[in-house]
Amino acid sequence: ALLSALLSSSLAKKIVKPLNELDFAKPDTREIYPEIYPLLSKISRQNTLIELQMEDLKKRQEEFLTITQNMSEGLILIDSKAEVLSYNKSARRLLSVKNSEISESVLSFNSSDEFKAAVSSVLSGEKSRPMIEVEGKTCQIFANPVYVEESVSGAVLLILDVTEKEQRDAMRREFTSNVSHELKTPLTSIYGISEIMANGLVKPEDTELLAVSIIGMKIFSLSYLTGWVDMCFSSYFTALERPVRSMLAAFFGTLVF
Repeated sequence: ALLSALLSSSLAKKIVKPLNELDFAKPDTREIYPEIYPLLSKISRQNTLIELQMEDLKKRQEEFLTITQNMSEGLILIDSKAEVLSYNKSARRLLSVKNSEISESVLSFNSSDEFKAAVSSVLSGEKSRPMIEVEGKTCQIFANPVYVEESVSGAVLLILDVTEKEQRDAMRREFTSNVSHELKTPLTSIYGISEIMANGLVKPEDTELLAVSIIGMKIFSLSYLTGWVDMCFSSYFTALERPVRSMLAAFFGTLVF
């Protein structure tokens, strides 16, 4: 019985030795038992398919990195726990963060209340568009949630430098306010004089004098405004100077008393 057990063990080891030494990553189908040839052939085909898929994934990843790393906009990908999955160099530049300062949490990029609120909102499923100030720059964050089977699995944060846009908007608001003020001031005086004349509070012999005064005020106001517009637009809005001057001239030309 002992001899039989020894012989059985030795024979079993001899039989399974080729299988134990088989490299399933590259199965050699020439030195195996014919009975398992179909299985190893299938494994070999599957390995080839996996290699092709891995090469395709690697190529796509390289393309993704090439595109994102050369974007002027900042890009940060986070998971549902607000941990950073990926980011590009523009995100570090726009948020003025060094590599050594970045940890797993996305809040290592920026700890402002606006940024924290944006992260919290987007991970709860709400889009967010906050503005944040970073070392003299104005950045806008476009935070969008990523859903997997109707649950938030992460988020995409796109960061844009809108400093110039905000400055232009401020200049437009200031310009509009100044134009409105400069228009109202002479028009108020003209309207007041014309109302006095309409109510018969002016002697007939003084009517012509007041009419001349109104015309003079119109000419002065138009000259002042066009000169002021010239000064403003010569620096910032040269392309729009002529249309605005024409508009003001047309506007004042319609004021007939």
